Amino acid sequence: GAGTPQGMTHEGPGLPDTDLEVLVSATCDSCAHSLSLVDGLHASHPHLRVTITDVDEPGWVPPPGFVGTPMFLARGRIMSLGNPTAEELRATFDQEDHEHAHR
Repeated sequence: GAGTPQGMTHEGPGLPDTDLEVLVSATCDSCAHSLSLVDGLHASHPHLRVTITDVDEPGWVPPPGFVGTPMFLARGRIMSLGNPTAEELRATFDQEDHEHAHR
């Protein structure tokens, strides 16, 4: 048998153990809306692990594709540059939940 590879390889930007990473900045006017979007997502998907990253932190390194805040990374993939709608945000994770359910 060929066997299965051990462990998951982590590729791309974002954090490996986070479902959604939101990059925000203190100087970003629309980032307050980003946080309310996250609150709404958490209400409908309480199991999701969400990380809010402050890009003004010293030592922060921009991920590939970063152009500004806010930026939404869904499991390391760029989901949205700027704020998505609440529906888009939910749909991103609804879709993945359905995929997991059918395995």
